[in-house]
Amino acid sequence: MYRAPKPSTAALVGAHRVVGLFVLLLASAAAPAQSVKETDAGCASTSMKLPQMTYNEDVQYLGNAECRTSLLDSVQFIPLSAEGEDRFLSLGFWIRERGEYVSNPNWSNTSHGNAYLMQRYFLHADLHLDDRFRFFGELASSLINGRNGGPRPGVDEETIYVHQGFVDLGLWNSGLDSLTLRAGRQEAALGSENLVSTRDGRNIRRSLDGARLSWVHGDWTVDLLALRPVLDNMGYFDDPPNHAESFWAAYAVHPFKFLPRGNIDLYYMGLDNKSVPFDGKGTGREQRETIGTRLWGNTEHWDYNDEFSFQFGSFRSYAIRA
Repeated sequence: MYRAPKPSTAALVGAHRVVGLFVLLLASAAAPAQSVKETDAGCASTSMKLPQMTYNEDVQYLGNAECRTSLLDSVQFIPLSAEGEDRFLSLGFWIRERGEYVSNPNWSNTSHGNAYLMQRYFLHADLHLDDRFRFFGELASSLINGRNGGPRPGVDEETIYVHQGFVDLGLWNSGLDSLTLRAGRQEAALGSENLVSTRDGRNIRRSLDGARLSWVHGDWTVDLLALRPVLDNMGYFDDPPNHAESFWAAYAVHPFKFLPRGNIDLYYMGLDNKSVPFDGKGTGREQRETIGTRLWGNTEHWDYNDEFSFQFGSFRSYAIRA
């Protein structure tokens, strides 16, 4: 159910991020990927780490004009009102360069090693109008150079495409509680990403079309999703939704006080694929549903993550139990 391998740290040659317009790329290449700003006004970004999703980058601290001290800050946060903190436009540009070397790709006696370069480029615009409306759009290009046999279809190369384009509508907001509807093309990752991930190890990250309803109430966070994966063709803007495959889910997260700094995830997921090949069984329709829970948390010295799930459904006339 959208399972993807995690990227190997050893395989990464370099990954860096540049925020701003493309014309500013060369001027800022020598700067750190992300830094915490410290000024007399006490300005500091909320995190020193790059977020997993580009749409999760928090630049709202730049709403304080005294925090916008560099040219890139003025591009990363463009105020649209006098106050500026809740109405703004943010522009950003991300690059990932990754080198891979495979010593024996065909498991043969006459192996021929192959080193190649994988490139990924993102350019995004993020518009916020208070807490009621948000538009996030992201263009992408995924390229590969030097791989024997050329790019693998749907995995390595897509010239230029709309990777994300969605609107967030704030349906309800009361204090820390909220109800938000997200509609359009988006990335999604749930829990430990064993079942639903961004597929970051591949050169083309996964995009999905559909809707996500997010409810935050007290210590509960609940997401309802109805999505279709996007077809990753190699041309220009040739990435329509895959109408042969559907995914839906309900995913809830809550603190779990019986474990140290513990949390518990409860979920139900469904997958309907109209054409799936199985070895020895031919090709047919697969309908698979999953129920599960995840116990996770961290302490000062260690992290823990335990997940238990049960799958049921059918492939043609065969039953699925896992």
